[in-house]
Amino acid sequence: MGAGVGESDRGRRARSAARELARAREEAAGELPFRLRQASRAVDRLVRATLAARGQGDVSIPALDVLVNCRRPIAIVTVAERLRLTPQSVGQTVASLVRAGLLDKERDWNDRRSMLVELTDEGEAVVVAAGEAISDALDFLGDLVEPGRLGELTADLATVGLVDRPRHAWSR
Repeated sequence: MGAGVGESDRGRRARSAARELARAREEAAGELPFRLRQASRAVDRLVRATLAARGQGDVSIPALDVLVNCRRPIAIVTVAERLRLTPQSVGQTVASLVRAGLLDKERDWNDRRSMLVELTDEGEAVVVAAGEAISDALDFLGDLVEPGRLGELTADLATVGLVDRPRHAWSR
């Protein structure tokens, strides 16, 4: 009889913990999408301003996503899969980046149907500049947020299941 009571008690505790987790997720998710979009737009603006100041203002944020994925020779189809875009869409972006001198494109000798793309030195400079701008944006956002809030935001993300566990960006 004692085992039945213990199992029932464990079951109640498990259900209570599940309800508490669901409440925490709902609370954390309340304003989170809005805050993430706001932060993303702020980072995008800073990246565009940094690239424009370096004379690379014609590189769009989606094109930058493609460039970041092309640091090593990679198939256009693989880039499309990573970015969850169609190969045609990525192919158009790649064509404009090749014309701009930011990517090199060549046939994959292992699969003649496939094209490989890779950053040029100028493309690498764009990616590095964007990385520096993102780092500056994170520093700027960190200065604006009261101490501990970045940790809370990370915990919110962990609660809603968007990150594995709370950790600070600077501790990577």
